[in-house]
Amino acid sequence: MKDLAPDAPLTGLFADDTEMLAIPRIGDAWESAERAVSAELEADTGLRLSDLLALDRIHRAGKDGIRTNTLARALRIPSNRLTYQLAGLQKRRYISRSSHPEDGRGVVLRLTKAGVEAHKRALAAYRRITRNGLQGLDSGLDPGRLMGAAAVLSGDAASPADVQRLLDALGAASVDEALAKANSKASRKR
Repeated sequence: MKDLAPDAPLTGLFADDTEMLAIPRIGDAWESAERAVSAELEADTGLRLSDLLALDRIHRAGKDGIRTNTLARALRIPSNRLTYQLAGLQKRRYISRSSHPEDGRGVVLRLTKAGVEAHKRALAAYRRITRNGLQGLDSGLDPGRLMGAAAVLSGDAASPADVQRLLDALGAASVDEALAKANSKASRKR
C-alpha cells in the first residue's frame, strides 16, 4: 500500500479545498436555520422545535405509545438529554409515562389530550413558519421536486425548512440565485 504524504490532497472526495471547507459552513447554516425556526416556534407556542419533534414521534406511535429508548434513537439524541426534555413535557401534562406492560423496566410514553392539542397547535405554527420562510422562492421549480432534493441531501423526510436550509447553505436568497451560482461555477470550470 502506498503511503500518502501528510500534505497530499485527497482525490475523488472534493473538487477542491473550497468545497471541502464548505462542509462546516453548511452545518453552521443548517443549525442557524434550525435555531431560528425553533425560536419563532417557541415564541408562538411555548414549545421548541425539539419538543415538537418529540411530540410528533409520540403522536405517530398512537395509542400503544413509544418506549423512551426508541424515542431517543429516533430523535438521535442521548437518553439523558431526552429525559430532561420529557420531564418538561410531562410537567406541562403533554405526555404520560407508564411502565412497559411486558418489561416493567421500560417506560412507555403517550400523548395526553393536552399533548394532542399542543402537538396540533405547534405543528400548525411550524407549517406556517416554514411556509413563510419559503416565500420568495418563486423560481418556477416544482416544490415537490425541491422537497425531494432536500430529502436526498438531508437523509430524512424533508420539510419546507429543509429547502430554506439548503438555500442558506448555498449562500443564496432564492432557488434562482442558487441555480445561477451553480451554473456560473460550472461554466468557469469548463
